[in-house]
Amino acid sequence: MLKFKKGFVYFLILILITNFVFSQAESTEKGTEKIGDSDKEKSVDPPTKDAGEALASGESFKGDFPPNTVLQTPYNPISVSGEVSIENGGLSADSIKYNGMQAIGVVGFKATADGYTIPRVASLEHNGIKIINGDGIVFKNGEFIIERADSFIKDNSITTNVNNLYINAKFFSVKKADSFLSDCIRVDNIKDSEFKVANIVEITTKSRQKLKITDCSFNEVFFDGKGRVTLDKNSESPTYVLENGTLTKTENGYNETIESNNSMIIETDKTFGFKCLIINPVGSYYYNDNDLRKDFIINIPKESSVYRLCLRKNIAQKFQNYTGLVDFPNKKIELNGTVNYLRYPLKNSQVSSLLSDFVYRGLKNVKTLLSYDNDLLLLKNVAINNIPNNKQQISITIPNNYYKIEELQIGNGEIHRTLKLNLIDKSDLNDDISYNYESDSMAPKIEIRKSVLVQNSSGNSVTVLPPGHPRIDSILKGLKS
Repeated sequence: MLKFKKGFVYFLILILITNFVFSQAESTEKGTEKIGDSDKEKSVDPPTKDAGEALASGESFKGDFPPNTVLQTPYNPISVSGEVSIENGGLSADSIKYNGMQAIGVVGFKATADGYTIPRVASLEHNGIKIINGDGIVFKNGEFIIERADSFIKDNSITTNVNNLYINAKFFSVKKADSFLSDCIRVDNIKDSEFKVANIVEITTKSRQKLKITDCSFNEVFFDGKGRVTLDKNSESPTYVLENGTLTKTENGYNETIESNNSMIIETDKTFGFKCLIINPVGSYYYNDNDLRKDFIINIPKESSVYRLCLRKNIAQKFQNYTGLVDFPNKKIELNGTVNYLRYPLKNSQVSSLLSDFVYRGLKNVKTLLSYDNDLLLLKNVAINNIPNNKQQISITIPNNYYKIEELQIGNGEIHRTLKLNLIDKSDLNDDISYNYESDSMAPKIEIRKSVLVQNSSGNSVTVLPPGHPRIDSILKGLKS
């Protein structure tokens, strides 16, 4: 049996411990080198060169990039951030910046010689325009064409749920959109329309469309037509400019429609709606009551000069410098100059046709006052003034479809009143719309009652009977016998 000295044993133990420590240190060093290599691999800068080559060649690429990493496209540098993938030359990224454009949630970006295309984007801002959740975006030479977007912002206005959008520096157009909001102006149910926005909003419809407009006084109107409507942002009395279209406003118990076949300025009131119309002929004002018998039209024909028609809804309203005035509280209409007044024909106190008939036609610079009865249904009086200062055919008044009263110049230059009769059967005779007539042509007044016309002058009377009147039948029987 071997025997060791005590000192030798201690020496052996020391050697073993030393070898173990160095062995562990070596192992730790090798392990540190592996960890270091791994960390180094993870922190290597993204292969921007590979990404740039992929953009140029159309190859695939995926990688994560620090904020604002610059890649080279075939045209201009692009700054990318976050997760980036490239497929068939299209770049998708968490966010990008390119030639003044910033976008988030980008899918398939491609740079072009004069802009870029993006099949889909969560948010994009460029040249003061912001697109939210847009599809099919093409930017070319400073103009956008976009297939659809949840919304877009331009000129401090927002348009929602947009389809087929075109944008340039001056205007934008949409094929379809839910709504448009600019400060206090809102437009709904938009189709095939173009918008220009500044301190006013100008809307042009490219085909006949019907738009709902809420102005800054919170009045709602409907524009209908293939034309243009412009309105300002005045909260108390917004002004509209209407070109080739209609504006309709619903009030309590009636509707008002304004039609422009040329151009028209429409002054409004926050409380009373439409106030004054400056009509560049041809143009019309339609009053549509819940009672159809009260409906009327004031039409400004092409022969007229610019016509200012005002609408008094409340006795407190004051108007000056008008050509015509519809005075609802005082139950009268003042019509000066070249202008037409039309109504539905009545038979047995009911509307007999939905085709309006002329009741009055001002052909020269005459001043006419139409006075209503208490029910605002019939005209109790038609008064025409300033006839002597005019020449040729001056005015025509049509109380019903049997009579036509004309003021006109005859032969020697004198003004005369003539009465024309329309040959109709008794069954075709309509009710009288007006039952008193007078003028300053020196002819006496006329009264019409149950279609019997009577003109009295210094005790002399002229009576005209309608077709089928009992007296006519009596005379005819006498002649036969």
